[in-house]
Amino acid sequence: MRYFSLIALALVVAFACSCNENPTEDNQPQLQIGTLPPLLTQAQTGYTFRHQFSLDNADSDKAYVWQVWAVDQLPTGVFGIDQHGSFEFTPERPDSGITFGFRVRVLLDRTERAAFEFSVIVADLDTVNLYLFAQNRWLHPGDDALVSVTKISREFDFSAIEVQIAYDPSVMTLKSAMLGQQLSICGWEYFTYQVINNPGACSNICRAMVRLIAVADFENGDNHPRCTVLPEMSQLFMINFATSRDTELIYQSTPLEFVWTDCSSNSIWHGNSGYDTLTVGTAVMASGWEYTESHQPYRVLRSDCDSSYTASLSGWCDRFESGCNADVIVDRIVFWNAEFQFDPE
Repeated sequence: MRYFSLIALALVVAFACSCNENPTEDNQPQLQIGTLPPLLTQAQTGYTFRHQFSLDNADSDKAYVWQVWAVDQLPTGVFGIDQHGSFEFTPERPDSGITFGFRVRVLLDRTERAAFEFSVIVADLDTVNLYLFAQNRWLHPGDDALVSVTKISREFDFSAIEVQIAYDPSVMTLKSAMLGQQLSICGWEYFTYQVINNPGACSNICRAMVRLIAVADFENGDNHPRCTVLPEMSQLFMINFATSRDTELIYQSTPLEFVWTDCSSNSIWHGNSGYDTLTVGTAVMASGWEYTESHQPYRVLRSDCDSSYTASLSGWCDRFESGCNADVIVDRIVFWNAEFQFDPE
């Protein structure tokens, strides 16, 4: 009997030891993907649908890898997820009316540790395009450079608009800025602009920038603007830059780029009260697209939205939302950058 008692005691001790060989892994709660979107949500063509996932019970010392792929059908629009769990999907017109499934997963040491599937149904809605038009794209050093901010899209109701444009102050100096032809015709009541040199939080992203603001009905008195619904090809602002006389600029180019520093940067206010809806950027396009090829390589990615800079050249970021007072925020504007090129004649 004592022999069998010793065997039983040995088995109990062995079992207890095996249970505690790796207490950290056994006692750690299971890794889970958190902050989940609805299982079925809607996105609109030309808009960027975004969702920020989180990781629950994650070990801060471990390197997790986020991945996403389309389930069953691949959309025409671009989608992806960064290594912070920020998912983006920008459907294009051919995706309209289709429901796309996506699977998000998290890997650790090449092994799937958590996953989540959801679907996005795509609806069609026209975007608002804001262009920086270089009036005289080819320059000789010392020439004036004229640029307009112009809306290229169907009619759209504006109450106010703000844009910010970054430029190289060693090449260009702002001489003047004014309301564009359409806003002047409509009798918009307020316009101002401000040149900001060496904004500290921008580092080399925007060594200089100009902020332009226009408001349709500023005084709210007896007189009101004649129009806030602006037609296609509406010129909103005109800007005049002086350029450097440095002949080393010949055969070089200098960019003009929309730059974001807060919630209201490059946005349109509108709605029932005039200021309850904020329409912001869904994409930023480089200046080189000539309508003869796919525009996707010219889309400026949101890679710097997670950088240490306060400014972003790649569009409106979710981190700006905390400073918004709007009831509704809509992604609908596609911004188009520009550049000036210098030639010897």
